[in-house]
Amino acid sequence: MKRYPHTQDHQNHDGHQWLDDLLDDVVAGRIEKGISPEIDRVTAVSPDLQIAVLKACVERMPWYRENKLEREGSTCYVIACYLYHCDLPFSEADICSLLKLSKHRCGHGEDVVEPFDLMYYYVREHGATAALMDATRQYAASLAKVKSIRAQNARTNSALVLLLDRDRLEPPDKCWSDRFRTGLRALPDEELRHWERLVLDLSPTMRTEMPKSARKRLEYFLECVAPETVLKRLSEWLPDPEQSSVARIDTGGSHFLKHLIWLLEVIADDTEYASVADSLVCRLPALDWKPGAKAQKALLASAFYLVKRPPDVSWLPLKKIEEWNRKVQKNAFTGSKLEGLISQYRKEHSLAIPSD
Repeated sequence: MKRYPHTQDHQNHDGHQWLDDLLDDVVAGRIEKGISPEIDRVTAVSPDLQIAVLKACVERMPWYRENKLEREGSTCYVIACYLYHCDLPFSEADICSLLKLSKHRCGHGEDVVEPFDLMYYYVREHGATAALMDATRQYAASLAKVKSIRAQNARTNSALVLLLDRDRLEPPDKCWSDRFRTGLRALPDEELRHWERLVLDLSPTMRTEMPKSARKRLEYFLECVAPETVLKRLSEWLPDPEQSSVARIDTGGSHFLKHLIWLLEVIADDTEYASVADSLVCRLPALDWKPGAKAQKALLASAFYLVKRPPDVSWLPLKKIEEWNRKVQKNAFTGSKLEGLISQYRKEHSLAIPSD
């Protein structure tokens, strides 16, 4: 039998030793009779050893795939999927290890997103830490070439959570959201937790018009952080064309910006704050976004905001969005939707049709 190579001083020796003993019995045919005898065995050990076994399984599975040891690999997979769904007392260090050890080739397995889910719920309860954010970054990077929908969703969700990584900023001009993450450092603890929860509640949906479920969450957020405080923060965090005509945007920043536009839409329902909210949304179409296609969600969300406002506020930025759509938009469905939205606004307000 070809064994997974590990030494006596391996930091997870207990987990690997238990797994060695089980796999010896599996290969030799000494495993007990039953539907899932390997599950029966792992259920009988302590929670701490179960966590150690899970980490050993996750570490080994790529090696078994590479060496075409299907029986050993499938046994580890079954155990890992089971243990991921047990209510185990994972520590921050355990979750970091699982994120870093997780490696996938096809990305269709039941074990692809579970390390992310463990991290997500831990951060919701305890807050983001530098160690968790670094491990999440490594986890997302390991999925960079995996094409499955699960892997793509895991990368997108990781990009959103990494908005909270205020200890390690990206290189200059990586994304406008660096302004947000820098700003988080200076917030009082209570307000910081509300902004963290706002990010964690984001759904990376492709919808650009605010759904009712999002409105309810944002209304609750505004009960926790006053509208005037939110406007003050966003005036500092959102890119300003008067400071720089170019703004960079990445995947996490694009989803977050869309939700901030929805947040401004809720704030603008109160006439006391509408003009400030308008001015912040109107910044966005005036910017030269790089890469332009990444700004699609935010600019379409801006258009949905602006068509609810009067022409003296909206028409100039709407024309800029229309111009961006002609130059950059590559999605025929979204482009057509945007054209229809602006065309309807033009008709309702008897506005001039631009000449080519």
